[in-house]
Amino acid sequence: MITVEEAFAQMQQNRVDFGLEEVLLEDAVGRVLMQNVTADRDFPPFDRATKDGIAINFHAIQQGITKYKIEGIQAAGDSQKQLHDPMACFEIMTGAVVPAGADTVVMYEQVQLENGVAILQTEKVKERQNVHFQGQDARQGDVLLQAPVKLLPKHVNTLASVGKYKVPVAGLPKVAIISTGDELVEVQEMPEPHQIRKSNVYALKSLLKEDGINGDLYHTQDKEEEIVETLGRLLAQYDVLLLSGGVSKGKYDLIPECLQKLGVEKVFHGIKQRPGKPFWFGVKEDKCVFAFPGNPISTYVCYLLYFRAWLGHSINSPLPAIPVKDIGAMTGLQDFWYHRLVHASWDGTAQKIRTDAIDNSGSGDLVSLNLANGLLSVPPASAPHATPFFTPFSAQVHAYAHL
Repeated sequence: MITVEEAFAQMQQNRVDFGLEEVLLEDAVGRVLMQNVTADRDFPPFDRATKDGIAINFHAIQQGITKYKIEGIQAAGDSQKQLHDPMACFEIMTGAVVPAGADTVVMYEQVQLENGVAILQTEKVKERQNVHFQGQDARQGDVLLQAPVKLLPKHVNTLASVGKYKVPVAGLPKVAIISTGDELVEVQEMPEPHQIRKSNVYALKSLLKEDGINGDLYHTQDKEEEIVETLGRLLAQYDVLLLSGGVSKGKYDLIPECLQKLGVEKVFHGIKQRPGKPFWFGVKEDKCVFAFPGNPISTYVCYLLYFRAWLGHSINSPLPAIPVKDIGAMTGLQDFWYHRLVHASWDGTAQKIRTDAIDNSGSGDLVSLNLANGLLSVPPASAPHATPFFTPFSAQVHAYAHL
């Protein structure tokens, strides 16, 4: 049995590079950009009006001119026009190119238009006002997005502005989710008194979906031949197997033995933690197998802490721990990390994360998951210098926590 710290180290050491792929711009959010994005031209690419009004040459203001003949209209999308008379003006719309010969925009609210003339109604005109000048934000060739970075909605404008309709991102693993156990029936079925409906695999599929992966569902009974056949076939088809159940000490917990027969090398079996102690992890060449304990909370904890950590390292987007300095009266165990279900909120007064523990009746109590939004991992009493940390259920929340 290994420590939590050693398990995290193994997630990093056994990361897998899934290469690079291109996705459409509208599918890029949540993926990890793998090539720098540079400006393909100046930003903005021209002197751009930021207000509706009139475009003038500021020299006319210095000469005391208050009435300007309107030479024409410069609309957004029109090619640049020429201000021929420096004492005249163009009407201009927001987003339009500032006419050649003009350098200042006065808002419509500060002028009066009469018979083709614009009359100033203000004395407060500053040179170059209301103009976003070419190259003011970035020059052609400047790096706008530094890879690797997990793409968020805020990045889409930049990608679109430089013409990245196909975006180079880190490839994702092909994942199979396998439930095990004779007691499990399909969700739509009415279970017998001794049976339960499948739930963990659907939770795992939903977690994978949040991480941008479409996992495929499979099931095997607690029969050694069936398990070996199923897992052997899936190892040939998928990059990752996620299993739920069959890894503890029961007579029908056959997963570790079956994986060994298939040539999967055990990296570890068992972590000094609760819940999730029997977690089994192994590799075969570039394939990884995560065999989680079958209790709902144990499965959830192991996915959030370990699979998500492994995935982050594999796609160049690791999620650092979110330390929690004050856990109040919450206590851990003597030699094991204790992953508590909590409801976390931001305490604006104290400027820190507040975590309220959710009581549950054990790692099989899936109802308590509905009341929590994260995990508070409390170190063992035997490791007094270890730092508690918080893990949000949502990968998006975890990503934003480090911005």
